[in-house]
Amino acid sequence: MDNSIRKGWPPLAVIAVFLALWQGAVVWWDIPAYRLPGPVEVVREALQADVRERLWSHTLATGARTLLGLVLGALAGVLLAMLLHLVPGARRALSPMLVLSQNIPVIVLGPLLVIWLGFGELPKIVLILLVCFFPVTLSMMTGLRQGDPKLHNYLAMIGAGKWTVFTKLELPGAVPFLFAGLR
Repeated sequence: MDNSIRKGWPPLAVIAVFLALWQGAVVWWDIPAYRLPGPVEVVREALQADVRERLWSHTLATGARTLLGLVLGALAGVLLAMLLHLVPGARRALSPMLVLSQNIPVIVLGPLLVIWLGFGELPKIVLILLVCFFPVTLSMMTGLRQGDPKLHNYLAMIGAGKWTVFTKLELPGAVPFLFAGLR
């Protein structure tokens, strides 16, 4: 028996058992398809002629919404991290609120955003923005503080101002942290 087949059959067996139990539960308890369709109903629906068009349009809509929320959340996170880094006392003043805001579960924010912003696209995009915002802000703040102290001293010794130190040392050094936050 080939090694890849030997390694691959246990997950396939688990998936097959799961699908069989799912279909069995749907049939046994006579669960309506609008509540929980069984695997057979899912496959039957997937084979319909218009499903590819519907699936593609929904995928594009979700992708566009996700991309917009990610870009806005990352941009807001980078800008706030830069503000907290450059303005004296801002990090000390705003960091507790930033950390406190992360104690609110995302599942709670969804209904609140719908109540406040309505049923359109805006609450969905704002929710994605909020999910992306905190990791980017935190990572970027960490990266901006990780500049090499020797280079920092050298730039200070040659008379570089705060903006030069920021643009030539701290900001480029924070890029790997930014990508870690985006991930």
